[in-house]
Amino acid sequence: MSTFFPSPHPQRVSDDEEARWLADYALSDKRSRPLLVITCPKGVSKPEIDPDLVFALTGDVLDIAVFGSNANVGGIDAFNDALAKRGRAAYGVYNGAVRFYPTFSEDADHAQTVDVLPEAPLYFVDTKPHREHAIDDLTGRLVYAGLLDSKPRPDLVAQVAQGFNERNRYANVAEGENRYPAHIIRNADQTRELIGVLLSKKRMMPIVVVAQSDQRPNPFVDVDLISNVLHDLALVAVLRSDESVAEFKRRIPRHAWVFGDAGRVFPAGVKWNDPDSPPRLFLPNEHVSRMLLTNLMMKDALINVADTLRRLSSLK
Repeated sequence: MSTFFPSPHPQRVSDDEEARWLADYALSDKRSRPLLVITCPKGVSKPEIDPDLVFALTGDVLDIAVFGSNANVGGIDAFNDALAKRGRAAYGVYNGAVRFYPTFSEDADHAQTVDVLPEAPLYFVDTKPHREHAIDDLTGRLVYAGLLDSKPRPDLVAQVAQGFNERNRYANVAEGENRYPAHIIRNADQTRELIGVLLSKKRMMPIVVVAQSDQRPNPFVDVDLISNVLHDLALVAVLRSDESVAEFKRRIPRHAWVFGDAGRVFPAGVKWNDPDSPPRLFLPNEHVSRMLLTNLMMKDALINVADTLRRLSSLK
């Protein structure tokens, strides 16, 4: 894990050795960036707060480490035990909570010799109000440390605090209910309307575009799940005919084409139109499940949403 930090994205702790290294890293006065450690509740595979959204909202100013719920893989117990052996048991974190470890001040003594360490606040994030408080307090500390220019607006904090897990639960309240289905694009006129939205400089939402070939009864990702989970955050469109795909290819640069069985997440704005910054291409893979590909596309869209929120916040 030592080669993972600083990192352009959150890192998952994969074994006990990395957990023990992370404990030493948290207590090191050589650490140049703040550290946020996120844990999953017992028996739950995902944390209560989305690490990617937190990272995107705060910018590339802190490292984020994520512990899974499986005690045999990157167990949080190994992390806490390592802290306790250094006499810092009070710095532990557990069962879905989040702890923020600021850097040591330049004139601080080494962690091994000083009794008073920097305050490392513990956040409980099991409810939306708790997540809002955690994000507000965390960003306030980053502003105070001079790492952020300003705190995000309260409405942006509230939107990010809702997070993926809560949206996923909401989307599945009624099993089989499809309240916000993906937009199906069948002809050239509908395609041109979609492209007009894609090319709009004023567009603030990402657009998920998926092509479905005649060889598949369904798109290679669950487009309706994406549309329900990301309702009001992103648009989802499916190119479901040769006519729509051909029109899309006629009007969109080659580096951003979507055809066959493939998909892209087009971020807000038009920077994706630059050949040097093409939207990531998603393709079916026999070694990757349909649900995992669906989650990866949702994750890309959510990161794009958070990037937009952060840019808007910086303008205030």
